[in-house]
Amino acid sequence: MALHADQQVLNIRGYLNGRVSTDDNFTQYRKPGLNGSADAVPEGDFVAEPHAPMYFVALDPAGRLGWQKNHVDYSGLRSHVVSVLTERASNAYKALLRRLGISYVIAGKDEPDGAVLHQQHALSTAPAPTTRFNASVH
Repeated sequence: MALHADQQVLNIRGYLNGRVSTDDNFTQYRKPGLNGSADAVPEGDFVAEPHAPMYFVALDPAGRLGWQKNHVDYSGLRSHVVSVLTERASNAYKALLRRLGISYVIAGKDEPDGAVLHQQHALSTAPAPTTRFNASVH
């Protein structure tokens, strides 16, 4: 697989990284800028950019990544961030993601559940920014 825009081998729409790999390469172990008094966010998933050309999907069950922007740039390719959370992620963390325009999906109670992710169809088919979506990686 090549992630250079001019060298796509598998014609992917997204790629998946774990929390540690994401911290190592993108968020640099920053603490998230949380607002403990943030208004309650609506339940469920949040789609900030339903038709991005590429997605960077980050597994972050408890909501610990210190994002400062809603995309990553890798090898000249800009990818919209989608955070895979569990119910352990705090309201303050989800409010931060919404404020930054970062999409997220709630995929399980304590640990990410692949079956939950699989049931929620393609990001590109989400009709509105607040509807459920499928974070499966193509």
